[in-house]
Amino acid sequence: MQSLTRRKRESSVWQYFQYLDGKKKSKCLVNDGKEKLCGFEVAGKNTTNLKMHLHTHHADVYADVRDKEDDKKKTVKRKREHEDGSDTSTAGSSQACSQTLVECVNRCTTTWSKDSQEYKYRLDGVIQMLISSGRPVTMVDEADYRESMRRCDPKFVIPGI
Repeated sequence: MQSLTRRKRESSVWQYFQYLDGKKKSKCLVNDGKEKLCGFEVAGKNTTNLKMHLHTHHADVYADVRDKEDDKKKTVKRKREHEDGSDTSTAGSSQACSQTLVECVNRCTTTWSKDSQEYKYRLDGVIQMLISSGRPVTMVDEADYRESMRRCDPKFVIPGI
């Protein structure tokens, strides 16, 4: 059974395209200035492909779409910063609109509870390594060792300092 509700098309690129269900193609509605539609049909409804058509054949329209999406990203970023209480002093910079993959992963990272099996398992591994290698227990306080353990498992916080 096919769902009657459809996902809203939020990309600004859709004001320049019409999706043709029967053909499963998106038709370009850009006017060339002489009341003639482009009419080019792009397979599917992937907005990246639609933007590539605009970029290649309608540079001025593409610039408009890109500007609208940049403004939308900035607005979302400012809203998120306001909700989080983050610093908004960088909101005008180009980096303020995007988040790196590492920042995204680290933002979602939590630590293992000290009562959890996962924490106990990792702590036991550290203890076994210290015993078998004959290294001093103070090794766990060294910054390089703590950093290497954090890289292995960001959720595991070694007891100590």
